[in-house]
Amino acid sequence: MDVYINPELDANLVIEAKSIAGSISLNDLLPLLEIIIFQDRYIEAILGEGGNKIYMSITSGFIEFHKLVS
Repeated sequence: MDVYINPELDANLVIEAKSIAGSISLNDLLPLLEIIIFQDRYIEAILGEGGNKIYMSITSGFIEFHKLVS
């Protein structure tokens, strides 16, 4: 799953891969995040000033985050 996030968004992110078959990649979004917890299959981070929670999980496969560009 490819997820594109507006870099101007204020949000708290919780991302989880529920099995070893799942993976997470933050790609070009990583420099924009304040990382709270970064483990192999679990990430909590703040984007911008923080705010509403965005929760995503995957059992198998991947979640790849990208910075939305116009």
